[in-house]
Amino acid sequence: MSLLVYGESDIGFTRRRNEDAIAWRQSNNGRNVLAILADGIGGQQGGDIASKTAVDTCMKQLSPLLEQDNIKVTELIDALNSAVSEANCQVRSMREQEESLSRMGTTLLVLWVLGDEAFIANVGDSRCYRLSADTVKQMTKDDTVAQAMVDDGSITESEIPRIPFRNVLTKAVGTEPEVLADIQQIFISRDDILILCSDGLTGAVDAEKWPSIISQEKSIKHQVECLIDESINNKANDNVSVIMVRRQ
Repeated sequence: MSLLVYGESDIGFTRRRNEDAIAWRQSNNGRNVLAILADGIGGQQGGDIASKTAVDTCMKQLSPLLEQDNIKVTELIDALNSAVSEANCQVRSMREQEESLSRMGTTLLVLWVLGDEAFIANVGDSRCYRLSADTVKQMTKDDTVAQAMVDDGSITESEIPRIPFRNVLTKAVGTEPEVLADIQQIFISRDDILILCSDGLTGAVDAEKWPSIISQEKSIKHQVECLIDESINNKANDNVSVIMVRRQ
């Protein structure tokens, strides 16, 4: 069993700056992967600073644990919570020190793959999907007004596109004194693919089409590039970031 990982971030078709940030790292033995993606909010008011700060903070906190094959589940979950909390503190501190950054924040998505187990920590509406054979399943739930309305029965999933404020976040890193990530543990099989992405991809390319888009490419790098290229071809109206982890 081995893991492959690769990611890219693109400014997209209409944006003037890239407010997404990504990072990943693999253990020396190849069994463990840490991948992090953030999509900044705040526009000219520091969205790119917020996302980079969150990614850098989590990478610094979590990387020292990457070589530990025998780390306990409880320890890993505690580490994920601690990293997200520290990222929130760092972004809030920058907001408070610089008036021009007072509206910034970011989504945050952290994936830790440990052999055949994967742990996902999520704040905001960046997403993690699992591709198994030709099936695609969204593993994370959006922290958005529209999703909250679905959860309380106000609307159905099919009605989300008609909600004008559907993408407004109910939770983000840096916007409140404390933030708690949604953390889940899943098991992955041989040939499963986990995809972390910002909404530049999901807004431009239907997830159901992803398997056919990447099916002709054997290289994980080319698979990532194909998804990003397709989003650009579809005139993605936001930055597009993708990190892919494939078990083989």
